[in-house]
Amino acid sequence: MKREFFKYAVFAMIVMFSLSACEKETTNSASVIGKATITGTVKGRLNTTGGADSLSNVPSTVKLYAKYSSKDLVSNPSATLPYAYIIKEVVVTGDTYSFTVDANLKDVKVTLYGDDFRTTLTDGSNNPLKIFTLDSVSVKVTKDVYRIKDLVYRAK
Repeated sequence: MKREFFKYAVFAMIVMFSLSACEKETTNSASVIGKATITGTVKGRLNTTGGADSLSNVPSTVKLYAKYSSKDLVSNPSATLPYAYIIKEVVVTGDTYSFTVDANLKDVKVTLYGDDFRTTLTDGSNNPLKIFTLDSVSVKVTKDVYRIKDLVYRAK
């Protein structure tokens, strides 16, 4: 009788341990269900002759970047997990740029920034060589959105 009881007790403990070890597996995979497009013109304040503040095309070698967090693509993000940033790169063609980024139903915050470049500032006198910079710009997108955002470089 004691031996039977011992067998049942051991069996009950094994079942209890195996059931308590089972935990609902949660996944935090990206819920990317679409794309969004961010496009616009890229100009620079390269000419200040006679008080004018006209915008000109930036050099065609300038690179622009779109940076967003993969956390924005997860339906139930965890506060304890680290999420990687996704960075897209384009080279300005003419005076326009265009990014296609991953998106879903909730807002994805995309930060746009660009490389600095050096060129001559036309100011009507000595036309100094200047460095031009682009202040970072944030844009929020969701799936299937076409967002237009014009960018302007300024002298440092």
